Amino acid sequence: MKKISVLVLTLFLIAIVSPAFSTEALKKNLIPEEAKWVVHIDVEKFAQTHLKKVLLEKSHFPLEREIFGIEKTANINFFEDIVAVTFIGMINGDEPVIAFSGNLNKDHLLGLLKKEEHEEIQHGQFLIYNWGNNEYGAFISDRLLVISENRHDLEKVLDTFAGKAKSISGTLDSKLKSVSPHAFIFAAADNISEMVKDEDDFPSQILQKTESLFFAASEQGNTLKLVLNLQTDSPTTAKNLVDMAQGLKAFLAMSDKVDPEWDLLKNMNISIKGNAVLVESESSPEGLLKVLLGMKF
Repeated sequence: MKKISVLVLTLFLIAIVSPAFSTEALKKNLIPEEAKWVVHIDVEKFAQTHLKKVLLEKSHFPLEREIFGIEKTANINFFEDIVAVTFIGMINGDEPVIAFSGNLNKDHLLGLLKKEEHEEIQHGQFLIYNWGNNEYGAFISDRLLVISENRHDLEKVLDTFAGKAKSISGTLDSKLKSVSPHAFIFAAADNISEMVKDEDDFPSQILQKTESLFFAASEQGNTLKLVLNLQTDSPTTAKNLVDMAQGLKAFLAMSDKVDPEWDLLKNMNISIKGNAVLVESESSPEGLLKVLLGMKF
């Protein structure tokens, strides 16, 4: 079994290129009150985007070999069977709890597991399977599976779903309620400074002064629309961040740089309200993929 961190990226890539057969809303009854961040991918919406078309036109993309390996082992066609993926991050967990749903071929997966050395742990109404090196998983239903390297966090998610523990509330919940109906992927995080190591690099310094964030991506026409909202620790921090970004944009406006990452920055609309920084960006799918995945067109 791959490490959870690799599986997260794999499932993300699977989700953004998979045609889905039904809309899969975020299951808030999976998210514990203690959750600090959430990422949710609505595959059906993505299946209707130009971004998906661009990805499928590429004969190769990152992690293709890993995806093929998982398909072969699980006897699942991820391009047809995966409906949605949700990542739930807990403050004390190094890895998230991953919930994914769809046609998961439960009987086949359990058959493979029972041929290997594993442990079965009864937790309330759920049966948790433990295999490999701290790998845990449980089927909530035939179409909903949760996995994690952290047993405690997995059990908390199961307890939340069963109504034995409180579900998401407060700042994180309010951000998830603001999701646009057009978003095919969105993420929210709270108390970010508590999760960031005390390092001197620029991104870490920014996050150490960030209280919460919200990100969403949607597509209209053939244009990707990205929204990032950062709640900083003070209006002064917010103003400093905006001043730095605007200064860099002004510098780039005078240069002849044509690298994709610079073009994305040039097109960003950055505004401030109190201690909040709002970043809005529009780009072509090709431009975004050049920056994020290094694809060539």
